[in-house]
Amino acid sequence: MPKFWKSILWALLILIALLIPKNNLPDDNFLNIKHLDKLVHACLFAGLQFLVVVESFPESLAFRRLVLTVFFCTLYAAGLELVQQLLNLGRSGSWNDFLADLVGIILGLFVFQLTKGTKFQSFFRKY
Repeated sequence: MPKFWKSILWALLILIALLIPKNNLPDDNFLNIKHLDKLVHACLFAGLQFLVVVESFPESLAFRRLVLTVFFCTLYAAGLELVQQLLNLGRSGSWNDFLADLVGIILGLFVFQLTKGTKFQSFFRKY
């Protein structure tokens, strides 16, 4: 199994979720939660950032590698927004969605810091 299999699997899930044609998605008033799509974007990218960091740092945190993980996740988020804009799926790239992705990336770093040395993190390292 490759070292980053969880991150790759999560990135593929994000790819599928963000490229589903708009007519296959629930309407904008789904669950009557305002800006639910932004929350989904933030959660998806928080999960990705967390997994990438956990899989990148077996023992200690190196700042340079941490910056690379943030850069990778940011580039992936920007690329997906661009692809949404370019493909004719009834969806469009959005600066607000990209901002929500960035918030999620930062949130993923916070979750990593809060769970450092806990069973929660060791679970993701183990499996």
